[in-house]
Amino acid sequence: MHTYIQLLNYIPYFKAENIEFCRWEGMYPNYDEKLKEFIKEVYNTDLMKSDYLPYLDERLLDRDYSAAIPTADFELLRAILTFYVRQDRFFEGAWAGSAKDGVFLRILNRLKELDGYLKVDDIKLQEAIKKAKPGQMNEDRK
Repeated sequence: MHTYIQLLNYIPYFKAENIEFCRWEGMYPNYDEKLKEFIKEVYNTDLMKSDYLPYLDERLLDRDYSAAIPTADFELLRAILTFYVRQDRFFEGAWAGSAKDGVFLRILNRLKELDGYLKVDDIKLQEAIKKAKPGQMNEDRK
């Protein structure tokens, strides 16, 4: 599995309170720069799943995607992330809602768990983030 450690760098951002993820300018959202960077970073990984809707329909009959995050396997988590990232194409402002509701934070925490960084302390994680490149293979997690 690839290491998505660059994305894990956004955990403190999504944990922070009182962040205004979006300001509305008339009918259009103006997203916080850090949120836009996160979305761009997601697109720079191989996490986006092209067949996410049929996959989600097959795996989650109740369509409560957010509730499935804590137990999602890697492929399901990819589909859920893709769903929430792509939502903004159909519902402007969706990224801000997902960020405010903690969806992106829960996805990143689950990715951290699946990618083997759950037991790594924050200092070691920050050191690894500084050294990592997006999508880099991580074979030395210990």
